[in-house]
Amino acid sequence: MCIPKHNLDPNSEQHAIMVVYYLRSFVFEGDLRATLVYFTNRQKMEDVYGMLTEAEQEVVTIQRTGQSPAAMIVQHKQRIDAGKRSVLFGLNSLSEGIDLPGHYCTQIVIDKLPFPLPDDPILASHAEYLEQIRH
Repeated sequence: MCIPKHNLDPNSEQHAIMVVYYLRSFVFEGDLRATLVYFTNRQKMEDVYGMLTEAEQEVVTIQRTGQSPAAMIVQHKQRIDAGKRSVLFGLNSLSEGIDLPGHYCTQIVIDKLPFPLPDDPILASHAEYLEQIRH
């Protein structure tokens, strides 16, 4: 596990640049061929993808509106089975029901840990329930 130490605002362009640096260091240059990269928002994912070279973009399958996660997984597995590098860029919705056993996922990169907003209605209802059972 690698946890970069920095004090960058996760919504800043500098953070996106740092993500690209780590992807180049650990994903595009390393021996691991099957990588899943999770982003907490679409704009950050698109920004990072846009900063990649054309050669780097060629091995990335990016989750786009209207694209089936199942189709992304099929493409990813075909690349891996052919002995090529494959990198999936996705959002939280890509992780729902995904199955990438063994060599189909050799590393996972998360751009930032997602925490729910304090005013999230689901979080608020959980807190209310916990208060009720506490008393």
